[in-house]
Amino acid sequence: MWLDADDVLPAEALEKLLELKKTLDPKVDIVTMKYITHFDENGNPVHSSTRERLTKCEKQYTWQDPVHECISLIGNIFYSDIEIHHKKIADENESTSSRNLDIYNNLEASGKTLTPRQQYYFARELKDHGQWAKATYYFEKFLDSGQGWVEDNIATCYSLSICYNVLGDQEKVLPILIKSFSFDAPRAEVCTEIGYYYKKIKAYQTALKWFRLAANLGSPDSIGFVLCDYWGYIPNIESCVCCCQLGDFESAKKYNEQAAAYKPQAAAIEINRKFLASK
Repeated sequence: MWLDADDVLPAEALEKLLELKKTLDPKVDIVTMKYITHFDENGNPVHSSTRERLTKCEKQYTWQDPVHECISLIGNIFYSDIEIHHKKIADENESTSSRNLDIYNNLEASGKTLTPRQQYYFARELKDHGQWAKATYYFEKFLDSGQGWVEDNIATCYSLSICYNVLGDQEKVLPILIKSFSFDAPRAEVCTEIGYYYKKIKAYQTALKWFRLAANLGSPDSIGFVLCDYWGYIPNIESCVCCCQLGDFESAKKYNEQAAAYKPQAAAIEINRKFLASK
């Protein structure tokens, strides 16, 4: 089993792990666990993924890639609901680390051909550092390879929509978001971004339909990266905004309260309540 030095097993997760040790089928080769990597100011999870955590020694699994190392999910996999929490203490004086980006830049400069997975994570690092044009190049290169994992393909479509917006390539935003549907069922973050697309051009009725689709998708069924706020909170808040624009304040109040069920302490909830009370 691996953990980073700043990873924590909450009490409930520890109990589940101890029980798993008693009951795990010996035929299992890899056990995955949920990885909650980011939290909001109230401790609510905002970003999660699924990672391999327990591996059978006799299988001699090896880590792959110099950055964002992983062990391929090959063999008999057991997907557990145990959660690992990443509890890095941020240094307010520390800017976003360039360590990973430097490694990829050095690989690129050395002439090494990057694998599709390396292209994907290089693009993510570039995006996180505001290098939008180069991030777009590598995201597109990754997607064009046709060799990406389905979850990374969907995440790339979402990320490209963000890049295109920043770069002013508005005509590319909607097609890349719709392309994500060719890989798997709609994801809340993608549907929400389509809602933002129509909201931006003041097509509030159409935007509302996409926000409602996102809000009604239920819990995420994905072992890739999950942007938690898109699965309930954000699309309901945006539905409230659209209904206000359309003059439907009763529906706006309903959707604001649905958003409150996910994040009752969010500042936007109280702001909306005060505005709606005046209506």
